[in-house]
Amino acid sequence: MAKNIEHKYDFLRVMIRKHVIKFTSNPPKEFVALFPENSLESVKQLLGDFIFGVFSSFDKSLISMRDNQVTELIKRNFDYWIEKDIDPSNIDKAFWKCVKSFKKLLSENEKNFFDQYIKKEKLEIIFNETLKKYHSVFREHFERQVAELSLLKNISEITNSPEDLSEIFLDKLYEALSADYAVLFYNNNNKEIKLEKNPDHFLKFSKKTAETLISQSNTHDPELLESLLKIFQEKKHQNNLSPFDWSEISKISKSNFPEGLFQFPKEPKAIVQDINPKSMIMTHLFERGTRVGFLCLMRSTSASFNNRDNTFFEVASKDFSRILENKNLQEELRLLAQTDSLTNLLNRRRFFELGNIELERSKRYKNKFSIMMLDVDNFKQINDTYGHQIGDEVLKELASYIQKRSRAGDLAGRYGGEEFMVLLLESDSSNTQKAALKLLKQIENITIQVNDEESINFTASIGVATYPKDGETLNEIISVADECLYAAKTEGKNCVRAKR
Repeated sequence: MAKNIEHKYDFLRVMIRKHVIKFTSNPPKEFVALFPENSLESVKQLLGDFIFGVFSSFDKSLISMRDNQVTELIKRNFDYWIEKDIDPSNIDKAFWKCVKSFKKLLSENEKNFFDQYIKKEKLEIIFNETLKKYHSVFREHFERQVAELSLLKNISEITNSPEDLSEIFLDKLYEALSADYAVLFYNNNNKEIKLEKNPDHFLKFSKKTAETLISQSNTHDPELLESLLKIFQEKKHQNNLSPFDWSEISKISKSNFPEGLFQFPKEPKAIVQDINPKSMIMTHLFERGTRVGFLCLMRSTSASFNNRDNTFFEVASKDFSRILENKNLQEELRLLAQTDSLTNLLNRRRFFELGNIELERSKRYKNKFSIMMLDVDNFKQINDTYGHQIGDEVLKELASYIQKRSRAGDLAGRYGGEEFMVLLLESDSSNTQKAALKLLKQIENITIQVNDEESINFTASIGVATYPKDGETLNEIISVADECLYAAKTEGKNCVRAKR
């Protein structure tokens, strides 16, 4: 009995090996059609792996393979089919066409032997079990694709602020790629965004991890390596769970930061305490061709990231960078439409829009507010003596002082030329005059450097008007403030005047 079984295996093994090379040299067109982008040589190799994998599943003794080799061979096929988005039903058709084509190469004796020991019914059961596993993987992959496409669609439709957009994107990417930790850093000099997902998962992320990452980054610049090591904190404060030092990240994030797919060694204890990191994907974020930050995802509890994960990660990140750049440009345009280009204060139109909103609110809640009209003394003389560039510096420095010393909620704008307006919420005439006098004292201390040897100081005059004492509309109140400013100018300058 044992001899007969051994004879059967020997005969089948020889028969399969005898014909498989000839069979793979001319793959059935149904199999070739599964891989339209592959070369014929590549398809032949795939067909060989495919047939060996299925026959090995049927009976590994046929080609003398160990269990782990069979599993690896089938997994390799699965991964490749998934990558190519091949429908399981097409694989089913191609497989039975392959079996039919293979049997055509057999002699009658071999064909009878094949049918006797590799019965179609049993082969169907084995192959269907294999295909069932693939169906499950394919369905999971399909659902993942839907999630990924949904993510990209959602990114393109998000109309929130750059900060909100970044948080929504990171949440969705974290979920779509089943990450255990995520970090996003963005700094374009005007705006800085720092986001993390699940930071406590990597409480004991160590310097050893950083060294492992760097060793895989093909980076040999000693200064860069040293700066990379600095971003990983040795010890973390109780209220700072991040494994990163944000201040160090800010310094080097625009340099040649390592990016790509990184697989950690299989000895996690040598790298990180308490967790088992498996892989990490990183990429740069760009704006107008300049690096402005990076995005990083890590996995420790599920399977490692693969090349397909990395490809989607890169596509999504590029889309995010593009949309974020557009969002920032829109915000810049919005600010340009609302602010004065020289001083960055509200322009006249926007000041009136917001001022009228505050007026309606004050009417509703019976609150007071005041307006200061401020004008630089002898500004024409400064321009004539030192030039318009120095005059612009005076206006910019004064605007900066006004902005810094305004309370949250107050409005500061440029009325025109050297005149400025400040709306002080819930401030009566007496308190506003005190604030105006304090501001004038501070303005006297502003120094503008003309050249290496000469600098100048200047003064200003202020007129004050208050709602509802001095008017019922914004125009009426501003008109009174303007009259008071004129009075301050004619009565000696560098002083504050209000309607009696």
